[in-house]
Amino acid sequence: MKKLLCLPLLCGLAFAANFQIETEYRTNPLTRQSQGYFTITALDNNLVISDVIVNKGNCKNSFKGIAVMRAEMSGQSTSKPTITLDYGKYVELSAEGGCRILEIQIKSNKGDETYQF
Repeated sequence: MKKLLCLPLLCGLAFAANFQIETEYRTNPLTRQSQGYFTITALDNNLVISDVIVNKGNCKNSFKGIAVMRAEMSGQSTSKPTITLDYGKYVELSAEGGCRILEIQIKSNKGDETYQF
């Protein structure tokens, strides 16, 4: 079982109707720079995530790459990649470019939700 150790200001936890979001920062041993990661856990069945926006679009993230990879592995179209999660399932994504994660917006089949940390 994975345990998450949270130090003040280094990780966060947010809940809303459909998702639970956990954030954490890890140091890359090669570059010695901190990188933000976030885990999206479904709190309902059949949640289809169509986009994830970090810091109002000012911070790139790994959603599109992960969604395309999953689509290719399952033989689905990659023209509009999505990630489908059932209750308790999760996906871990990363924020790129040394961004501090302040806000995450998730667009899904159940509507848009915004989380602030």
